[in-house]
Amino acid sequence: DLHTAYRRQRQMCIRDRTKCKCRKPETGLLEDIEKCMEVDLKGKYFIGDKDSDILAGRRHGCVPMLIKRGGYGEKVYGTDISPPDEHCFNNLLEAAEYILNSKK
Repeated sequence: DLHTAYRRQRQMCIRDRTKCKCRKPETGLLEDIEKCMEVDLKGKYFIGDKDSDILAGRRHGCVPMLIKRGGYGEKVYGTDISPPDEHCFNNLLEAAEYILNSKK
């Protein structure tokens, strides 16, 4: 199950963080989620506040969304890594509202 896969990956990360494929910006964690849940995350929204989040989402074929306030997002917003402005939000609520309204 997903929880077991996550714990197994987390234990590997603790041993050697430099080689673990589940640490963003690598896409191993997203690949594990797809296998465990039998879903395709490509084209799905991927929300984060760090450059590694945006890069992981982009590399996996997701639509990255940036939370630009209250964390690392302020450092990422407006850089080459930043998603387009329409995918940058002040908080998670704004991002969620955007996703819900785009499905109508």
